[in-house]
Amino acid sequence: MGGVTAAVLSVPTCVGFGILALAPLGAEFIQYGVLAGLYAAVCGGIISALMGGRDNTVIYSPRGIVTFLISALVAQNLTGTAYGQAGIRDPVMLMALVFLMVFLASALQTLYGILKFGVFAKYLPAPVLAGFQVAGSLLIFAAQIPVVLGLPANMGLTGLSGHFDAIQPWTIVIGVITGIAMMLVPKFAPALPSNIAGLIAGTIGFYLLAGFGLREKLGPLIGAINWSFPSPHYFMKFAAALTLPEYQAMIIPVLTGAASLSVISSLDTLLGARNAERRLGLRLEGNRELYTQGLAGMLASGFGGILPGINMNASFSNQKSGGTGPASIGFYVLLILSGLLLPVIGIIPRVVIASMMIAAAIQLFDRWTLDMFAKVVRGRADNRAGVAADLAIVVIVAVLAIVANIGLAVLMGFVVTIAMFLLRISKSVIRRDFTADAIHSRKMREPEQMAALAERGHRINVIELEGPLFFGTSETLAARLESLRTGSASYVILDVKRVNEMDSSGARVILQGHDRLLQAGKRLVLSGADDRADVAGMLRDTGVYTALGKDHLFADADAALEWAEDRVLALKAGGGEALDDYPLQRFDICSGMSAAELATMQTVLERRQWKQGDIVFREGDAGDELFLIAQGAASVRLNVPGENRSVRLVTFSPGTLFGELALLDREARSATIAADTDLVCHVMSYAHFRQLSEEHPSIAIKLMTNLGRELSSRLRRANRTIYQLEG
Repeated sequence: MGGVTAAVLSVPTCVGFGILALAPLGAEFIQYGVLAGLYAAVCGGIISALMGGRDNTVIYSPRGIVTFLISALVAQNLTGTAYGQAGIRDPVMLMALVFLMVFLASALQTLYGILKFGVFAKYLPAPVLAGFQVAGSLLIFAAQIPVVLGLPANMGLTGLSGHFDAIQPWTIVIGVITGIAMMLVPKFAPALPSNIAGLIAGTIGFYLLAGFGLREKLGPLIGAINWSFPSPHYFMKFAAALTLPEYQAMIIPVLTGAASLSVISSLDTLLGARNAERRLGLRLEGNRELYTQGLAGMLASGFGGILPGINMNASFSNQKSGGTGPASIGFYVLLILSGLLLPVIGIIPRVVIASMMIAAAIQLFDRWTLDMFAKVVRGRADNRAGVAADLAIVVIVAVLAIVANIGLAVLMGFVVTIAMFLLRISKSVIRRDFTADAIHSRKMREPEQMAALAERGHRINVIELEGPLFFGTSETLAARLESLRTGSASYVILDVKRVNEMDSSGARVILQGHDRLLQAGKRLVLSGADDRADVAGMLRDTGVYTALGKDHLFADADAALEWAEDRVLALKAGGGEALDDYPLQRFDICSGMSAAELATMQTVLERRQWKQGDIVFREGDAGDELFLIAQGAASVRLNVPGENRSVRLVTFSPGTLFGELALLDREARSATIAADTDLVCHVMSYAHFRQLSEEHPSIAIKLMTNLGRELSSRLRRANRTIYQLEG
């Protein structure tokens, strides 16, 4: 029942699409078109049954967008050339050229699947596909209008102006009946597919009107079809078409048509597989579908068939009717091959098929395009310019596909999309640009040094880059580096941590910027390059690493900023770090204390030492001690989850303190602190603090006041940094 239901559903559309594919050849090719659609379904079913899994219930038959393209390519690449230039009069050889194009396109699609080109589908621009789909739906719609009006099928819309008096109102009535039935009947009888409802209603209406003596005003039937068991005789014709001299002029049109057809058919295959997974609950791998449908198309072309694709409605009905595997597909193929449906096909009115094709064209019209157009017109699009640009691409592709050439339409669509993409991403590669007077490194310094950095920090300029740095985006960076030659900054830090792609043009901009800054007595340093191996490789290959020197390459922007701060502070007399113990009276925490009070403070402090690399304490350790750095430096580090590395949060230098929170709340340590160099600290435990509070409350009050001021200062500094980062 699954196979029978799928065949009944598929045959009308197979017939309609087959007729559409060969329509440009003329009315005498209608029978060949019918067979071309049916053979596509048969060959697609055979390949699907052989290559699918045990649970495969996917039905193959001609697809609307691919069939439209075949029809357009026949009209553009073959018909005019064949009759106008090469003078081909043999209809069999003309058909052979059509199916040769289908064969070559299918062979290319098979190759795409074998080479796993399906992964590139996600990079294909949606507006190009939408424009092509819009063009296809409009042309399918336009091609069927003359039939619904009772006029010759090959007249086209352009020929209607002089034939309004020949329009047959009764064929329009049949078309309306078919369309209404397709829209309304499924609402009342959900089990009846829309195309079957339209086919039945339209055919009954046709014969009822014919019974009232209106037969001559209702247009032709599909007519009797000379059916014989299919044979692959076109394979031999392909060889003749490629070798005989009189057909040499056709080779280029056939090849270019096959290339265009292979691309669009492959895209349709990948999109169809994605939709089928969602609707049918099957696992369909895109590359496998490419070569499966490609093989089906190659087989079908030899018998005189067009390209098959996934028939969603028939596949769904196959499942719902009990089809559970390749056996249902086998019954589907056998029923079509038996010819039992051919007498029924022969008595179907052409106007009914044309009306069903119009409905298919309406369904094919890209819904995204309509939605975006409505939003732009109503002013509801959040990014109106971007949406309008995408709609412009849709229009360009659709117009070119209709009035010019399919291949040109697709090519121009890609070119315009790439141009707009480059325009969008070339605005600026600079994520943030700031000086170090407001944002400092994580190294905590004594108050005098922090004040000096606030005053002299403008001599350090940090530029954070983000996104791809290539020929389309590097000009902004080049202009900024050039402007810094005459600015106040002595050190320029270029952070490339967030650069995800770099070409030689981007690397050369950095190299030229370094040379120009060096000539002006300034220094360019680089940070974050080693986070991406490809970016680091490009910088090495283009000589950037060699020009800067390893002393000016840093793991991250914070390390580079600390290096630049040290050099700015070295310019200030007395601003360097002391070699002896940092004087106790210069610690902010001892501010306002007299000499006697400082002497008392000294009694509650314990002097401790650590070697470089030693751990002062670890995250989670119990602790209640305050540390005042007298010599050396220590850094707060946190382990990165899932990675065998840690990151530095902050570095403390002589004259700064850490561990104050544990002194206040006596909770577990919140981070690990390690000695960056040989380290000397004055340590106050909570017990000594209590002793100080009991015996010298005035000193304890000053200590707590100064500690509160220190915490407040850190909070204000954090607020300023957050403000700068947000800005």
